Amino acid sequence: AIVGWSAYTKVKTGSGLPNGPLGLLGAVEGVSYLTVLAIAVVFGLQFLDRGYLPGPLPGDQCFG
Repeated sequence: AIVGWSAYTKVKTGSGLPNGPLGLLGAVEGVSYLTVLAIAVVFGLQFLDRGYLPGPLPGDQCFG
């Protein structure tokens, strides 16, 4: 939600979210973008390794 809000604000005003009190909103915005980047990297590496994205539930290989 933060990344969407930030992207919308960036497109509409040309700048990201305001820093907010104690710079907290700016910090949360930065951490949110890093989290989205990390998710994309992990999914990309799983896709390259397995050829597909594993499902959210454990498969047969987990239960031996």
